[in-house]
Amino acid sequence: MKKITTADFRDYRRDRFIDAQTTPAARLAPTYMLTNEMGVDGDICEELSPALCAKVEFDIPSAKTKGAELLFYVNADKSTADKPMRLQVNGHVLTHRQDRERMLTGGWDRKKIAAKYLKEGTNEFVFSHSGVLHIDPFPGGLADAPSSRSSRSFDGGKTWHQGTLGEARAIEGEYRDIRPKGRSARRSSTSPTKTAAAASLRGWAFAACT
Repeated sequence: MKKITTADFRDYRRDRFIDAQTTPAARLAPTYMLTNEMGVDGDICEELSPALCAKVEFDIPSAKTKGAELLFYVNADKSTADKPMRLQVNGHVLTHRQDRERMLTGGWDRKKIAAKYLKEGTNEFVFSHSGVLHIDPFPGGLADAPSSRSSRSFDGGKTWHQGTLGEARAIEGEYRDIRPKGRSARRSSTSPTKTAAAASLRGWAFAACT
């Protein structure tokens, strides 16, 4: 089989995990975002308390993670600057106090998570005690709406309920809160001609940034 070598990937079709725009070479994109919400509407918010908790689940594809950064949407809320939010990552209790100077534009707060708190497969993130989270409702009438990865507790985390988001406790959707960053388990780039072979790049690291 003939080996095809190229030094310019700018005309290649590629997924979002490959960067071939800044230079002719193909490079692994430095971040990988995991998110559940559709990003349609983020105007509805819920207040957190010791009794009112929010939980979101994300699937991490590798056990060899190097850490993550959670990005959660709080809009203009500043309550956790004075009274810290409680965050549980797979049962490990952490606290978060807002630093406005470190927040991203558009109302996104962030919290670094060490690799020792993460695992391969389903990871649970529970928010409580102080602050707010915003909701992205599923579009009305969407028959094939995915199963929600967000749930809510009204008794401090003893029981969890789906489809109870919002003030009326009747919204199906996702919290617009968690976007772990890291590397994709697989990336691919395909040449613009049918005769050329497809090029693929593999990686396993799940990191906040590189």
